[in-house]
Amino acid sequence: MEHYDINGKYSYTLGMSISIELINNHPELVSKVYYSSRMNINENYDKLKKLCEKHHIELINDDHVIDSLSVKENCYVIAVFRKFINELRSPNHLVIYGHDDEGALGTILRTAVSFNHRDIILINNHTDYFNPKVVRASMGAVFYTNIKRYSSVDEYLNDYPSRHIYSISNEGDTELSDVTYEEPYSLVYGYDIGSKIYISHNNSKKISDPLLFAISLHHFYSESKRKR
Repeated sequence: MEHYDINGKYSYTLGMSISIELINNHPELVSKVYYSSRMNINENYDKLKKLCEKHHIELINDDHVIDSLSVKENCYVIAVFRKFINELRSPNHLVIYGHDDEGALGTILRTAVSFNHRDIILINNHTDYFNPKVVRASMGAVFYTNIKRYSSVDEYLNDYPSRHIYSISNEGDTELSDVTYEEPYSLVYGYDIGSKIYISHNNSKKISDPLLFAISLHHFYSESKRKR
């Protein structure tokens, strides 16, 4: 097993829980699972073994692979999976502009999936979302997303015109609690376009971008449940 190759067909998970989650939900993507002899043989190992047997996935004891690929000392399981491309399924998109940081992108994907936004547009973003660091930071959320890249906002809107666009901003035109969205919509993070949404608060400091993002996603999620 070689180190991660951005141009390769495969990536891998780092850790027991995320590996089990991957096999539970997408066993068809998994080719092999490696584990360390230093791992405690407990109920999690038993669960992993049964899943591998059920889905005919090779389970290999290989300390060399674990040691060479792990980023932390307590990583004892690595699942190798095939990279995939999913078509967008929803008319509503979460648009992420910039944010070329592996950990930040992973956190964004995890937050998005938590609030049922699985169709993601990446614009001017060169981070490889199959990088094991992103997969780990997303806690497996990347496996539940449909992602498409664009080099510019204009290019994206050319493919998806006539949309209602809502930008998350610290200094916007409309307070978030007053927003009742119309479909199809694009919720944009990191770029000011369309209706700029702000969140009122009683602190003179700006709300951090990740928190602004999470609060806005929760509002849209709550609105979608109300409209059902």
